[in-house]
Amino acid sequence: MLALVLVLVPAGTVLGRPNTVIATVSVFGTPDGIITDSNNGNIYVTDNATSTLTVISGTTNTVVATIQIGSASGGGTFDPSNRELYVTNLFTNTVSVINDTSNLVIASIAVGPNPVRAAFDSQNLDVYVADNGGSTVSVIDTGSNTVVATIPVGAHPAGVLFDPRNGDIYVANFNSATLSVIDGSTDVVIKTLVVGLEPDGVALDAKGGNVYVTNYGSNTVSVISDLTNTIVATVAVGSSPEYAAFVPSSRDAYVTNRFSNTISVISGRTFTILTTVVVGSIRVALILIRLTETFMSPTTGTALSQF
Repeated sequence: MLALVLVLVPAGTVLGRPNTVIATVSVFGTPDGIITDSNNGNIYVTDNATSTLTVISGTTNTVVATIQIGSASGGGTFDPSNRELYVTNLFTNTVSVINDTSNLVIASIAVGPNPVRAAFDSQNLDVYVADNGGSTVSVIDTGSNTVVATIPVGAHPAGVLFDPRNGDIYVANFNSATLSVIDGSTDVVIKTLVVGLEPDGVALDAKGGNVYVTNYGSNTVSVISDLTNTIVATVAVGSSPEYAAFVPSSRDAYVTNRFSNTISVISGRTFTILTTVVVGSIRVALILIRLTETFMSPTTGTALSQF
């Protein structure tokens, strides 16, 4: 099946008219996650159906390579320190490790049941993997590429995010309607927050110090202060919000609404909707937001939407 990846120009950039789609990249299968490589500027799109990783040049917006990985590849993350990508494989209960220079799979790591997404801890150099089928998070030491801890969280964890401001990891528990907060120094859950129904994606406003959680079943976004780990706002968006990404300069959040075929743009300052971008009727769509600042950040190495 042919699917599409859209490239959107956010407001406040010099790339063209703000909040407009400037390119559509065709890929095959069912794209599920996007990982950005802050070293070479490439974008890696995981595919749930064909178990491949499509490599898109961030300069030309064209497909430059396809990498075969595990079964039903989902989310992932990038470690800029060792130039390796970590991609979850839903049906083989593994994480594939890919070298971004050779685009070769160099390791396969066994994790918990049905891993779906991952985040890189740039302080401890660990990768946190949401094991959706096991209600756990697997912690991978990127130095040895081995699992060093398994952390119980809520039911069916999905989105996962590392916050370099406080060293915590945030995990959205889809079937618990909760958000687990893990201390990255101890790998212990230090708080559990009740958010909206079916929380899915997690994103960080690093300047504002807020964590955004997309509530797929509530059509809302919960905003959590990373200083107090409390909910400070709830924003109504479109139907079935999945993923979110931030423009660091403007602090605007871009939220993909799966069944509205729209993107809600939220002000990180006022927690209000600034605009809604229609992206067309796309059965399976991943929205890639062109964030030049995120591409060049060597410290985070995170996907645009964790996703």
